[in-house]
Amino acid sequence: MSTTAARMVWIALITATGVVVLSLLNTARSLHSIDAAAAPAVLHDPSAPSLETVPTSGPSVRVAVIGGMSFTGFWNDLAKRYEQDRGVHVALIATGEKNDIANVFRQGGVDVITMHASDAIINLVADGYAMDPQPWMRNDLIIVGPPDDPAGIRGMTDAAAALKKIAAARAPFVVHSSLGAQEVLLNILNANNIVLDPAQTTVLFDDRQRFVLQVAGQKHAYTLVGRIPFRIGRLPNNGLVPMVQGDLQLRRPYVVAVANPAKITGAHLQAAREFAAYLRQPQTQRWIADYGRGLIDDLPLFFAIADEVTSAAEPSVAAAAGSVDQKSLRVGGAVGPSTWSTARLKSQFATEMQPVNYASKGKQHTCDCIPLISLLKAAGAPMDLKMDPAADPKTKNRPLRLAVVVRGRDGYTALFSLAELMPAMGNRAAWLGLDADGSDLPAEEGPVKLIVPQDTKLGRWVHAVADITILDADNATTQPATADDQPK
Repeated sequence: MSTTAARMVWIALITATGVVVLSLLNTARSLHSIDAAAAPAVLHDPSAPSLETVPTSGPSVRVAVIGGMSFTGFWNDLAKRYEQDRGVHVALIATGEKNDIANVFRQGGVDVITMHASDAIINLVADGYAMDPQPWMRNDLIIVGPPDDPAGIRGMTDAAAALKKIAAARAPFVVHSSLGAQEVLLNILNANNIVLDPAQTTVLFDDRQRFVLQVAGQKHAYTLVGRIPFRIGRLPNNGLVPMVQGDLQLRRPYVVAVANPAKITGAHLQAAREFAAYLRQPQTQRWIADYGRGLIDDLPLFFAIADEVTSAAEPSVAAAAGSVDQKSLRVGGAVGPSTWSTARLKSQFATEMQPVNYASKGKQHTCDCIPLISLLKAAGAPMDLKMDPAADPKTKNRPLRLAVVVRGRDGYTALFSLAELMPAMGNRAAWLGLDADGSDLPAEEGPVKLIVPQDTKLGRWVHAVADITILDADNATTQPATADDQPK
């Protein structure tokens, strides 16, 4: 072989190797928490590990997370908060684009996955890899455009009104192929009978926000883009500036789902469910509602699933969730918030409903009831007890550290330990009554009332149950007794 031919072979080999290496690097970067150069230090600690291994000892939960939560530092702070609250390590197994983390999830070794509500996560459920998808947080889009603002929308907070002005001005608009962004846009256009000028509208078959902004800049056009990556400079702005933000219609939900042990060997189902419930509990939602506020603008980085959740002092579950439907009760606290109408209770627990006899106002009555413990279990309360003497005393048998607070619409409140209600522990019969003698409960007692027939006194019978809160003793601000506390 001639020297020239040999050199050409080496060049071809080096080029091919380079392509493979670049491909691998791109794949690795898609699963990396952040390109450190792309975000200001105030939003991210570059020294923090992006991908983790599961610790060899101690409880843990393994997660796959959409990249936006990682590059802001949000996920790192959330994981630390959970570890401090529960003593459970949160191992970040993968983070990046939705399809990348979905593929990692399918391979096993991950207990929880969270990303935008999308076909990607629903397909994981449909294919049997994930289950119990629940919304827990939102991010938002903003409308950006050229600095001279030909439609005159800069500073508006009503996205529909802004899009009407864009349509009336026949200003250029760029739409990218992200199904989430398209859905947000189409929902606003359709609900308000807005028609963008077809001749001035460019629809791309590319969902990369960087490319979309490039095209919009070239066309002197408006477009939708994620607020966080645009404002922190993670995306080149191509001469575009923020125009419209703060409209609730511009928000997109994130969903959390847990691994299905029937499909994924070694899935830690209980740990996954407890972590997923933690993301939705009122305390976490209030933390989300304040996280990063003022860092890039006057809004938090992300948004709680309930707009009325605030950082105020701990309210009741009903207050945290807004006004309570008089025909429903809510469950929350250390589990994800959920609402239960009487129709839902009767349909979901039909096989567990039993007639319970009791005396009231000098008369005997029969009430169709469901076990309170069944509702608590369905709402996500942990039930596993492991009497392992070698387990960490601070984390084992978590159900024994939980309390159940039942409150009526009039404010009357009764307290139970979860353990006393569990069949494996106290096995105390506490019932949720749904009728009386075949008819609806009286208005002052219903539509659901708590009946505790084993109690000698009726003090823990609660009429017109409004909400049930599960409290975690680990989060209580208690101090150990000292000698000074002892009676003299």
